[in-house]
Amino acid sequence: MADRNFDNVQTLGKGRKIISGSFLPNGAGAIAADPAWLGFSVARTSAGSFTITLTDPYVAIVAAVATIQMNAATDVVPQWGAIDVVTAKTLVLNTLAAAVATDIASNANNRVFFTLTLRNTTVVP
Repeated sequence: MADRNFDNVQTLGKGRKIISGSFLPNGAGAIAADPAWLGFSVARTSAGSFTITLTDPYVAIVAAVATIQMNAATDVVPQWGAIDVVTAKTLVLNTLAAAVATDIASNANNRVFFTLTLRNTTVVP
């Protein structure tokens, strides 16, 4: 555990919430739940397509960033699909190789990371 003097995160905007997480792709298989997941769950919905479901609804999404760690060099990149943080509370994340949805093999060093910045108020600065 880091033993430093951490402080609060500050933002230019009211009611901003940050959810960060990651998951281990499992080829064509289901994604194993991780006890470290707080505020979301992840499911593989089709080849190279994952649905992140938020535990709570939010007023809006401000930003979504994703990256992929691979055990070996590859051209697989993340791309966000449909996002609805208000009603369905879901975000679709696709993993693409040459614009084709592509599964990522199960490997301890293959992981998808993401960070979401959400707005939890109707007050706009």
